[in-house]
Amino acid sequence: MRRLISICVAAAITVAILLVAIPKSYTSPTENQGAQIVGSWYCLFDFSPYAGPGTANPGLGTFFRDGNASYTPGFMFGLFPGHPEATTPSHGTWITTGPRTFSSTTMAMRFDRVSGVLVGLARARTSFQLADDVDHVGGILYYEKVDCVAPVVCPDPMDPATVWTPDNPPGGPWHFTGTRIRPLPVGPLP
Repeated sequence: MRRLISICVAAAITVAILLVAIPKSYTSPTENQGAQIVGSWYCLFDFSPYAGPGTANPGLGTFFRDGNASYTPGFMFGLFPGHPEATTPSHGTWITTGPRTFSSTTMAMRFDRVSGVLVGLARARTSFQLADDVDHVGGILYYEKVDCVAPVVCPDPMDPATVWTPDNPPGGPWHFTGTRIRPLPVGPLP
């Protein structure tokens, strides 16, 4: 019986030490700072500079509580028929920049649509602001590319010396809006 009590006490002390020693790193970057960007979003990027007035490219973005982000663009399998490149979903991080403002940096790989060969990397640097209802967002995105020198030889995207080439609409960044994806009731459609 004494042995069991000793084991339980040792286990309790170990748990207490771990709880004190582990830093509080798993909380939201916006905890106690106002509105939350955490969640999934349906976004529309203004494509009027390329495809005419009123056109937009959709995408799905998710901002995780730990500061990570992912985005799946509507042009993942090619921007438009005949476009030479396809991309992977983007992965990256986000930070809070103000009570309702945030920024993120995400990266993706670019592939030749015909051969499937890796041709380069893409990076998106984004700034966005939540609307008062916190279910809508708007912002700007700067899209940049770097080419690989061979199919398996790409520059280090984290190296400050890597030269990125802008790939934005004429006159500035991409503009976008987004709507938070909320749960819907389960059941047949009305």
